[in-house]
Amino acid sequence: MLASDAQIEPLVRRIETVLGASVRKLTRPGGPDRPVLRAYLADRSVIVLARTEAAEAEKERAVLRALAPETRHVPELIVHADGLTVLSDGGTDRLPVALWRARAEDRLPLVLRAIDALLDVQRAARRVRLPPQVAPLGTAPDWIAQYVRGPRRMAKMLGLEAPPYDTDALEAALAVPDPAFVKWDARAANAAIAPDGHLTWFDFEHCGLRQGAEDIGWLISDEVFPLDLARDFDTIAQHVAAEDRTRADARLGMLEVFAVLQASFRLRVVLNEVREKGWTKQRYILAEDLVGADPYMAERLARNGAALARRRADTRPLADLFLRTADLFAEARTRRPD
Repeated sequence: MLASDAQIEPLVRRIETVLGASVRKLTRPGGPDRPVLRAYLADRSVIVLARTEAAEAEKERAVLRALAPETRHVPELIVHADGLTVLSDGGTDRLPVALWRARAEDRLPLVLRAIDALLDVQRAARRVRLPPQVAPLGTAPDWIAQYVRGPRRMAKMLGLEAPPYDTDALEAALAVPDPAFVKWDARAANAAIAPDGHLTWFDFEHCGLRQGAEDIGWLISDEVFPLDLARDFDTIAQHVAAEDRTRADARLGMLEVFAVLQASFRLRVVLNEVREKGWTKQRYILAEDLVGADPYMAERLARNGAALARRRADTRPLADLFLRTADLFAEARTRRPD
């Protein structure tokens, strides 16, 4: 019952008052530093959010109110009272844990299920009137210019020379003429699987309006993503294209460019984590949703970045940078103590 938390008993009483039910056990599925709890009741478990960012919390509640009646792939908002938001529990099995535990041949089908769930959420968003807090994000020219130059910053962090590449072309590729709903932060760690196999995406406080393919980029260009994109990206791309054949070229173009730059972004996150805290064992990364500061995970992400970069002329110059980055992580892996 989290006995080390000095405020646990008052918190339990608050939750019981809000729900009108006894709490048998309380855990922190997101780790000790996150305001997310799982409360076990007599007949079920629920997720309790105690977020302090009022604007983000209210946006998330408004979005879930709009989306939950239209799709089963988001949590249901049960109640909000006394500073606590209670949501339905999508399952105790996080998607990254399920992916790494699965047999190799079962991983791609599970990723495609996760993509289907994201696409279903996006379809639901097109059918409802979204709350006014859901605004364009990542569409401002300054943001795009900064994002496009991310590989240069990655090279600098590693003491490598950044290759010349056409930033103007990539900025144009990231422009969004007609923004649509994106979950954003669609990392696998923000999805859960129920015992019956149903998949739920959660954490919608950062959602907004962009093109839509970016959500798939968040999923596949992440250090905990276990697939080899040199082998599996075509299958993923065909799956995404089938969602809307009339916009398939635009969606896939956005996915290819965004995923390359997102891989660079996540590698910089990993590098900063290693500099501040050192390497982390995989089992802790997966169990506690930590930054994937593991050389094996980082190497795979860098090699996936190279595979993605090779797909387009405007990103191809970045492939060698990703490969050199992967080699540095491979070297670190051989030097890492057990």
